[in-house]
Amino acid sequence: MGGARGSAATVLLSLGAGGGCLVFKPQYLQLRADVGPEVNLYGMGETTQAEGLRLRRDGSSRALWNSDTPAAAVGVNLYGSHPVLYGVSPGGAAWGWFLASSNAMDFSAGSGDVTFRVTGGILELYVFAGPSPNAVAAQYQEVVGRPAMPPRWALGFHQSRYGYGSVDELIQVASSYEAARIPLEVVWSDIDYTDRARMFTLDPQRYPQARLRAFVDE
Repeated sequence: MGGARGSAATVLLSLGAGGGCLVFKPQYLQLRADVGPEVNLYGMGETTQAEGLRLRRDGSSRALWNSDTPAAAVGVNLYGSHPVLYGVSPGGAAWGWFLASSNAMDFSAGSGDVTFRVTGGILELYVFAGPSPNAVAAQYQEVVGRPAMPPRWALGFHQSRYGYGSVDELIQVASSYEAARIPLEVVWSDIDYTDRARMFTLDPQRYPQARLRAFVDE
């Protein structure tokens, strides 16, 4: 099963005839597709690797599991998980796949195939015909949405760092910028504002809601 593009029959997706090409179970999905060894593969971020942007084709498995990594060492996952794969032939023709799933997933690329393994959900695979890398990127954006025009304040100067211990410290930072006559649009607090690093919470002692609300309103 597969599909091709144009008179040159550029292969966009080929599941081949081998076993395990398509597995669909309640808590496990697997998609294995043939990709010739001459095709350069990119994407499946966000991670760091010594080889640069081109993906390794040694069959090693990598989990798409975003991580708040304090330092970007080689071979680690970073903040995002983007199951988007670009294939570029030696002549420059390109195609892309987007596996739209938020389930835990791993990916491997061998010398002649690629495999996605997902812990459940549905199999929602988008195939982008290109034919250029830029066209693949534009087609992907048609699915996930194009960037929006940011508000004017977002284009101003922002001050941010980890370690602001209280809302009073934030107030002091903003006041210092004002005293120095340095324009400041936004001051950010990292996860310091949360109650024990739980999202959508405020530390009741260091970032009481009433005090923070008054600062924001001011």
